[in-house]
Amino acid sequence: MNLDDLRRDIDRIDAAIVALLDERFGKALMARRLKADTMDPAREEAVLARVAALSTELADAAFTVPLFKEVIRKSRDLQDDPHLTVGFVGTRGSEADAAVRRTARDGRPVRCVPFGDEDGLRDAARCGLVDYACMPDGAVLTPSEAMSAKNPG
Repeated sequence: MNLDDLRRDIDRIDAAIVALLDERFGKALMARRLKADTMDPAREEAVLARVAALSTELADAAFTVPLFKEVIRKSRDLQDDPHLTVGFVGTRGSEADAAVRRTARDGRPVRCVPFGDEDGLRDAARCGLVDYACMPDGAVLTPSEAMSAKNPG
């Protein structure tokens, strides 16, 4: 193992961290639809306590707790932002992601939430966790359309 090998590993880990943050923020956007307010001090304290308990090695609590305070702050900011939440099956940067960004219908910013499979996306649409669901076949469903659509299979 040499310096280049270590740097490739660090770059791979950095990409995974960013992808996980993006996934977390997407879940926070959807969670907003299920709660009365973006502020939930008890939940935030529980998250920070859990993070502190997990932080026993090189990423100690003195580092991770302030980091997660920022993650929580960013989650609240996203939840408070007036936007359209659009789900799609695929990954960031894919054609599906690009198509989602073209679906804005009322001028609000679009927040894209990737899903791993069509069933998860359809369920999120049925529950009203996304404003639109861009299905793999090109259909764009609203929650009410997802409710009335037959689930294939």
